Amino acid sequence: MAETYRAEKDSLKFFEVLQSGFARYPRSKYFFTHLFDYYFKRGEIEQSKALCDDAIEADSVNIIALFAKSTVLLAQKDYDNCISLCDKIISLDNNHAEAYLNAALAYFNQAVKIDNSKNRSREKRSQMIALYRKALPYMQTYRKLAPNAKEQWAMPLYTIYLNLNMGKEFDEVDAIVKGM
Repeated sequence: MAETYRAEKDSLKFFEVLQSGFARYPRSKYFFTHLFDYYFKRGEIEQSKALCDDAIEADSVNIIALFAKSTVLLAQKDYDNCISLCDKIISLDNNHAEAYLNAALAYFNQAVKIDNSKNRSREKRSQMIALYRKALPYMQTYRKLAPNAKEQWAMPLYTIYLNLNMGKEFDEVDAIVKGM
């Protein structure tokens, strides 16, 4: 029924069917993913997060819902909870590339914030380097799992390698960035 409304471009009816379908079948990947996309694309972050929580309550190892929530947490800059959730996803499926990406970006974004701040004391620089070091294994694993997603991993790895003085690795990624 939902697909019929979507084909007819009746977004209101499509949304209503998604809501009622998810209420009845909270473990359904179809209803969850379409409803999540609906909320998230409209910037309804709290609604997106609540939907994830409902799906996770129905199935605590629903990787799709866990990953969606990690994406919401990343968008909300709730980095510690994002990383924790990504680690849970990785423990359930160590080939889930996007979980590595979200964890890497959670560390990376914190490091970049420090790097871009005007107050760059020795202590802050030390924190920034520590965050880049934490981001590194996640981003390298993401690169291995998604080698064709250069637009996602090339610039962060470039920045990480540069800040960690990893010359050989930096030169390799620099060549990739220049070729993009």
